[in-house]
Amino acid sequence: MPVFVNPTLPKTVTGEFPTVTIDHGWPDAHLRARPNDALGQSILDFANAYRDRLPASPWDDRTGKIRLVPLDVVRPAADEVPIYRVKVPAAFLGPNLYTAGQEISYPSWPDHPNQLEAVNESAQLVLDYMGRHGAGVKLAGPVLRSGKLNMPNPALRGSPVSPMPRWAGDAVAAR
Repeated sequence: MPVFVNPTLPKTVTGEFPTVTIDHGWPDAHLRARPNDALGQSILDFANAYRDRLPASPWDDRTGKIRLVPLDVVRPAADEVPIYRVKVPAAFLGPNLYTAGQEISYPSWPDHPNQLEAVNESAQLVLDYMGRHGAGVKLAGPVLRSGKLNMPNPALRGSPVSPMPRWAGDAVAAR
């Protein structure tokens, strides 16, 4: 999550305004982005443009990123099941062993994502998310729930074993 500057508070001893992070939700209208913080500025611009009808948070559980797409752009009702292709001679996905080149539909978090390559967009989103946020963390639960991808915000993770959805500090704005 980007850090914002609060110009309504007294300056610090270094002569700068104090900074604020937002744990959940959107920054208030009086906050400012730090210099050269493009993501922070884009979050503020989006929040100010849609202030009257913002979603709960800019974090999108379906893409695993901060999503700053106009609210009238409709997402599909359901996401595809992630499909992977094995890129090593042999790999376990769940309890099953697969060989190189096999394509597998898998709705949960893969234990060894480096042994797989994405075949569809859902799988690519899962692998990207795991590359950014999954190092050394056991992700709990299925990634596909009720036909929708669910990638929790790692900044709000309660513990490495049971993540809770929340903001991500290093998230990137959606394409």
